[in-house]
Amino acid sequence: MITEVRHIASGAIEPQSSINERLPGALRLCSTFVVCGFLLLVVNGCNRGPERVPVAGQVLIDGKPLTTGTIRFVPETGRPASARIEDDGSFRVSTKTLAGGGAEIPGLFPGSYRMAVMASESLGESENAEVHWFAPPRYANFRTSGLETNIQAPTEKLVLELTWEGAEETDQESDEKAETEESSSADKDRETPREEKSDG
Repeated sequence: MITEVRHIASGAIEPQSSINERLPGALRLCSTFVVCGFLLLVVNGCNRGPERVPVAGQVLIDGKPLTTGTIRFVPETGRPASARIEDDGSFRVSTKTLAGGGAEIPGLFPGSYRMAVMASESLGESENAEVHWFAPPRYANFRTSGLETNIQAPTEKLVLELTWEGAEETDQESDEKAETEESSSADKDRETPREEKSDG
């Protein structure tokens, strides 16, 4: 027995069996679109890495704003970021990109950072000119500054507290520590090729 279905718009009568023959193809086409859409969402989701979060704050030295200098934020992996210190000690972090002519993008990726605060000026034009430091030299090297932070969310109140207390003694120790770290890093770099060769 063939059931008849009436199409109101055209007034034509079409057997139900004919409609049933077309349904599997239509369902397959619909399923294809659904699967493709889902895959696009998955791919876009996978390609989207962590997003930068805005980071700002203030640098203090012995409780007073440091009025000049630059802060460098060094991640465990990836490109460092920097921030200029304003007259009131405030700063806002940005990262230079490789594309777009080195454009600066505000913020940091979530993660752990070691920091360096470079605040000095040369008192002459020659290479051997005396340097005036607005903050102890040990802070200018992220390996010896002792400044670390972990960024996981937007922050406007990151405070870096510096001090002149024990500066001469600490700076000498910091120089020795920096030399040791650099030497250790160089030794590791020299050992790596030999390890790779033995694995092969």
